[in-house]
Amino acid sequence: MLATFRYVVLTAIRDRLFATLLGLAGLVFAVAWFLGDAALAEGRDLSLALAGGTGRALLVTG
Repeated sequence: MLATFRYVVLTAIRDRLFATLLGLAGLVFAVAWFLGDAALAEGRDLSLALAGGTGRALLVTG
């Protein structure tokens, strides 16, 4: 079991999976922040909703 876990972690690090997910998460939050600032009303709520929904989708597919 430990060998399988180590193999998965080493493969993910080698493939730069974690760096890619962090980069995409940063991009998602930046876009959500921008769209929230562009909203006429309830911009903060829109930012949180967009970031939360897209963040969940990113974690599920990543």
